[in-house]
Amino acid sequence: MNRMHARYPNCNATRKMLLAHNGQPMSTAPGTVHKSSLDELERRKALALGAARQDRIERQHERGQLTAHERIDLLLDAGSFRQMGRFVFGEDLADIDRTIGGDGSVFGFGTIEDRPVAVATTDPTVKGSSHGDAGTRVGRTQARILQKCRLPLFELRQGGGARITEMISSKFAGVGGHSMGDRYVFGPKHVILEAWLGDYFGPQTIADYIVTTRSAHASITSPALLEVATGQRHSADELGGSEVHARVTGQVDGVAEDEGAAIAQLRKVFSYYPSYPGGAAPRRLGDDSANRMVPELRTILPENPNRAFDIRKVLNLVLDKGSFIEFSPDFARNLVTGLGRMDGWPVGIVANQSMAVAGTIDTAAMIKARRMLAIAHLYSIPFLSFLDTPGVLTTLEQEHSRLISEIYALAASRLRPAVPKVAVIVRKGIGFAYPMMTASDPESLTFAWPSARIAFTGPEPAARIVYGREIQAADDPTALLGERAEEMRALSTPRLAAELGHVDAIIDPAETRKIVIRSLDALRSQNLPRRRSLMFTT
Repeated sequence: MNRMHARYPNCNATRKMLLAHNGQPMSTAPGTVHKSSLDELERRKALALGAARQDRIERQHERGQLTAHERIDLLLDAGSFRQMGRFVFGEDLADIDRTIGGDGSVFGFGTIEDRPVAVATTDPTVKGSSHGDAGTRVGRTQARILQKCRLPLFELRQGGGARITEMISSKFAGVGGHSMGDRYVFGPKHVILEAWLGDYFGPQTIADYIVTTRSAHASITSPALLEVATGQRHSADELGGSEVHARVTGQVDGVAEDEGAAIAQLRKVFSYYPSYPGGAAPRRLGDDSANRMVPELRTILPENPNRAFDIRKVLNLVLDKGSFIEFSPDFARNLVTGLGRMDGWPVGIVANQSMAVAGTIDTAAMIKARRMLAIAHLYSIPFLSFLDTPGVLTTLEQEHSRLISEIYALAASRLRPAVPKVAVIVRKGIGFAYPMMTASDPESLTFAWPSARIAFTGPEPAARIVYGREIQAADDPTALLGERAEEMRALSTPRLAAELGHVDAIIDPAETRKIVIRSLDALRSQNLPRRRSLMFTT
């Protein structure tokens, strides 16, 4: 009770609800509650669980989907859920729907591993989870409470969008202030984790992690409404299927096979986040020693410096065993991002992946990197980067995709997080991509493996530019190009950068884990000043 009061001093009512036993009325003085009122409450509960209600639940199960409260039961600790707005009614609902409350919009509080959280979802058995006036009023209650309480918010999404029969009137004016405004206010104050568990048509929250089931769809408009409005015919899969969001838009961080797996993933990811921005991220110590040597890293790189290899092998050897959660693995595959642990502490990860586009950084990768930097900044999570990139991808298509602006935005974003930052140059750190990966940042520590190569451009392009005429005039241009490129490559070893203090140390790859953990501990102990936020979106 005292700990909860210290964490949420403005939420007395919420604390009482969380501490009350689920489903049991709070004790009151004798005679303060009339028996007829209690009988009416029990009648409504019985009606909600009656035969008509059961038919709808069975139809939901036949579709392979769970009900709102079944999903909540999977997410929260047993018996901890307390629902708000249960008796907020819509105008055109049948009596059975009124017993569900909130127009099918379900909002309340509970705990996950004894950490207080808020949950918002919709009941698919009420008007197909379509959104009406009563749901808007529940949303306002949600916004009012969450603006005062810094509770993590879990959103379990399924819904048919706005209910046309209600929203065709000017009553629609009351929707915008909540769905398009208040939700964006949540971002700086709340951890927001989200699951898409069925078809959902409408605006989405800016979330810190989004997981979708493979069969779910999410888009602003439904295929039916799109066809009526524009004449275009597209399936739900084409508009916003899980494959579209995983590979094309990058708007989901993970894809789960079913609802149980998706909700379990939300619980797992939540263990890496603090309860609110600025709070302490939870530490989970396992049996992985902070002093563990990793001799496999000495031979993990291919002999050919231009041959691709999977950077995930390095991450899984350096991080605490089994701790890495990758974000959006099928979007911008030339960059690997996610959360892991080092000596039990959460860390944000960004690593170049030479298995895709040789590890170059394009605009999609920049968007992906900025998102991880924003998470590190907002939740005070240390940032760890692994470099193996030949530079920024410069093509006509990239230049037409706002490449100049994206480079500048990422360059600014990397300076924003006043958190411990460590960069490890595994192999290549070339061109503008080098500082974008936070290497040699004045506020970070930068380490290089002996295999590292640092330069403005690669050795072959550099040789062509510097020795172009000589190479063209040579009897064997290819052989001379190779010789001059090798000379350039010798100049790009990390030794000179270390002598000038741009690289803090050249390290034995086997000691990477131990050195990174000790560095993060040292940086974590400093009271780093927080930079003023910059005017760039994340």
